[in-house]
Amino acid sequence: MSRDHDPIVIQKLNHEDAGQRQRLLGYLEPHEPHALFFTGNLLDGYPGQHIYVARRDESWLAVGAYYDIPRSVCVWGRYEPALRAVARHVAAAHPDIEYLNGIGYAAWPAYDELQKIGYTPASDPRQVFMERELPEGQVLPHQPHEEFARVIQPQDADATVMVMRSLSGASGRITDEERRRVQRPHRMVLEIDGRIVSTASSNGMGLRGFQILGVATLPEARRRGYARAVCAAQMRRMQTMGAKYCVLFTNETNTIARGCYEGLGFRMTGDFCVGKLSGPVH
Repeated sequence: MSRDHDPIVIQKLNHEDAGQRQRLLGYLEPHEPHALFFTGNLLDGYPGQHIYVARRDESWLAVGAYYDIPRSVCVWGRYEPALRAVARHVAAAHPDIEYLNGIGYAAWPAYDELQKIGYTPASDPRQVFMERELPEGQVLPHQPHEEFARVIQPQDADATVMVMRSLSGASGRITDEERRRVQRPHRMVLEIDGRIVSTASSNGMGLRGFQILGVATLPEARRRGYARAVCAAQMRRMQTMGAKYCVLFTNETNTIARGCYEGLGFRMTGDFCVGKLSGPVH
């Protein structure tokens, strides 16, 4: 008998509890390529994460998370009413939302629900989702300039912030929060002639894969293969840690970026939402 009339309950998980953590990982594992924000952040011990599950009785229907840095929401699931319910709940608990991220089929209902309760779009959220397998024992082709890529060091923080700012156009004095954002253990930088010109990051290994995030190159250094090189170095490093595949997303109109990733063996497999939002006015 259908239980669709039963209420959807939102429960906050204690992700440090071994039992709840294991159940969450087990729930997401079959869908991990589309849920790497959850598994990567969880297994990497990302600070400031708040995880919620939408359930009916004991059945889990969707998951949502709020991350303090940046102030973002991520959702995964396939049952639209549960995705909308968890989005409303997370917004009530953490109203300072700046972004909503997620694979398209899960994120669009949540994105729509946030707009219904007063959040307004501040950017075009449409991205393409791309995947690449990393077969065990396969040696990745070396890319020009790849030898100049390395893991970020503390002294690279300000220069890396400036590279990241090239995406947003931000200016002014570099803040401590910006420094904290770039100094993640899985960020790679590319240094040419003593200058950081390109960077790529990840939120760490999930169960079997990882995602490439935050790819940026200084405007004056673009179209020289630097982004491809730093991404290749990131893939090579994560493969040594056991990665079997990687994913990424990029703006659907950015044909240059898509060409770069296709040149690294990625293929487009879906759509993704990265929605920058302005909060409701109270």
